[in-house]
Amino acid sequence: PLTALEDERDPQAAFDEAARRGMREHFDLEHGPLIRFALYRLSAQEHRLVLVAHHLVCDGWSMAQLLVEIGAIYSALVERREAELPYAPDRYVEYSRLERAFAASEEGQRQLRYWVEQLREAPAALDLPSARPRPAQRRFEAARYDHRLPAELAAELRRFGAAHGSSLVMTLLAGFTAHLHRLKI
Repeated sequence: PLTALEDERDPQAAFDEAARRGMREHFDLEHGPLIRFALYRLSAQEHRLVLVAHHLVCDGWSMAQLLVEIGAIYSALVERREAELPYAPDRYVEYSRLERAFAASEEGQRQLRYWVEQLREAPAALDLPSARPRPAQRRFEAARYDHRLPAELAAELRRFGAAHGSSLVMTLLAGFTAHLHRLKI
């Protein structure tokens, strides 16, 4: 949907708020959609596209690819020419066929042997210290624990991560991994 913001007193502030609202909106994983687009008109000559995707359907690489393709299509439309997009299998069946062919190739077999050797001594299950032993039959039950970090600590973690080329998520994951390592897991 195209939302006009040009009548607002401060279209940039109105856009910023609308974009933040769109990013905070939860995804309905059962019914979708899991990707949302919104086009905003700030003025007669300025439009902005906001794209929000759930991480289940889009990772950093695919998001970058999508943005490149949107840019190529937009440029082609402005220049009134056919968009030139890189070849992408248009059906999952074709993708699967290519994957199976690679897996059967000499290089695919070499890579498979490498990873089988690398993971030869990996444990079948990771037994973490806990209050109770792992059940014999998996139940696929989960729990959630929410904890809010103090703002000062979160800011320090962001600064630390940025100084080392990492996002906050990567920094927290590294800390969690170090903690597990200290537990000798």
